[in-house]
Amino acid sequence: MKKLYLFIAVFFVCVSARSQDGGGSADFTIGPVQVDTVTAHATVDYLKGTFRLYNQTGADLIMWWKRTSKTLPTGWTSAICDTNLCYPDFVDSASFSLLANEEAPLFIYFYPTGNSGVGNVVIKIYAQWDEANAETINLTGVGVLTGIDEKPKAVNVLVYPNPITDHVNIYCEPNLNVRKIEVYNIIGSKVRSLDYKISINANRFDLVDLPAGRYFLKFLDNKNKVVQTKTFTKSQ
Repeated sequence: MKKLYLFIAVFFVCVSARSQDGGGSADFTIGPVQVDTVTAHATVDYLKGTFRLYNQTGADLIMWWKRTSKTLPTGWTSAICDTNLCYPDFVDSASFSLLANEEAPLFIYFYPTGNSGVGNVVIKIYAQWDEANAETINLTGVGVLTGIDEKPKAVNVLVYPNPITDHVNIYCEPNLNVRKIEVYNIIGSKVRSLDYKISINANRFDLVDLPAGRYFLKFLDNKNKVVQTKTFTKSQ
């Protein structure tokens, strides 16, 4: 199995429309991108660009982001996360609050799922009723397959169906000694802890109350050590 290496391209740009025409007021600024990538041999988890928005006024702002362009290779998906929710790539705009003199993060994710290629997402960020003075974020993620074949690992954890609607079935090989499964959302917050019972059959867990989105699973053994990770998607 070939390994996929990931990186966020360095030609990230953040262009201020107001700096070009000299108009508008500097209600907010955007800090430089911070890059985070998580990879695995069989499945690539994600590439993430983190941006921080700074409210430079003495009043709370209603902010909007709007996706203006999206180019994704076959098999890739993306998501945009503000302070309210994480939105899949079929949602093109949303609003969120930016409190007076405060800062808030904004995340752009790429999910290559083992496929090489170049993905690009462009979004505009602006204060409500002031789209003419929007900032533009242009983020590119790259996944490159090596030419080295790696021995595939045996499948020792099954998660199905995927995507899920209301429940998930999970089977772990007994030699993993899995006792607990932790569920994390796209921004790394633990949203559920599941007790796993070793069995020849899959364990069924009710996740109907989870919001739609992408989630990460950590499988912990009897010594509380992470022995495996998986991802799944919760549909509407």
